[in-house]
Amino acid sequence: GTFSVEYLSGDIIDCNLLKPMEAVDLNDDINIYKNNFRVTNTGTLDGVFSIILEINENEFSNKTLMYSIYDDNGLVIEDYLEGQDEIVLAKKIVLERKVSKDYILVVWIKENGENQNIEMKKKLLGQIRVDASQKVN
Repeated sequence: GTFSVEYLSGDIIDCNLLKPMEAVDLNDDINIYKNNFRVTNTGTLDGVFSIILEINENEFSNKTLMYSIYDDNGLVIEDYLEGQDEIVLAKKIVLERKVSKDYILVVWIKENGENQNIEMKKKLLGQIRVDASQKVN
């Protein structure tokens, strides 16, 4: 069997014109970056996968950008998005055999109660990548 990944929103990350917010509303497409993707395991064995961002440019200050990953059941993980090069957002997510699951990655500026105008003019450029393999017990 094989794993397949469909980047329903594309695999390119181009965040600019983000605005600070306290919490994410998945029905909102304004002021956030949102990426939908599907991971499918057509094999007869369970698998695991990681969600990785390959960052080309990250102009944001530390403790500014947040990311959330949601599946069909709701929030999977939420944390700050910091760093350059390769950033592992989630690892060892189990995907059972013969299953397909949809995920949503959301990136936004975390409201901190201070003037964040300078952060709103910055950008994040990169690519999302999902690496999958057979689950080892």
